[in-house]
Amino acid sequence: STTAQIQSTTVRIQSTTVRIQSTTAQIQSTTVRIQSTTVRIQSTTAQIQSTTTQIQSTIVRIQYRNLANLLLLNTKAMALPTPAVGCPKGCRANARIEPIQSVEVAQEAFEVFDLRSHHVTRMVELMEKYADLPMDMADASLEVPSRTSGTRTDFDSWSTRL
Repeated sequence: STTAQIQSTTVRIQSTTVRIQSTTAQIQSTTVRIQSTTVRIQSTTAQIQSTTTQIQSTIVRIQYRNLANLLLLNTKAMALPTPAVGCPKGCRANARIEPIQSVEVAQEAFEVFDLRSHHVTRMVELMEKYADLPMDMADASLEVPSRTSGTRTDFDSWSTRL
């Protein structure tokens, strides 16, 4: 009877060992599936981030285009001065006024200047220099980009006339 009990216990241990081995195989299989899913999730996340960046860039372009369209619509007879024939680059003497024919032309007519905090010092200097004239912060904020880009402005000539 003891031998029968030992044999019965041995069979139960062997059966339990088989079940443990089967469960271990299932756990390993599940782990592989989880790792594969994690890789797919990471790939999808990278695609989402890339798409988000593209969308943000597109939104900025659309906002810029909408602003240009609004400027075009709100100014109705907006026109660009065109230098006269034989006039050196930047000269506006005897310039003709030509109506803007398309949004594309209007968009090319505008260049956005990014005023930064370090420009404020120059703006204050200009306001102090022209304190006897009606130069305020708005005027100075237009003069700084003009002078930075080397574009000739008429403020100096106006100041000598007054």
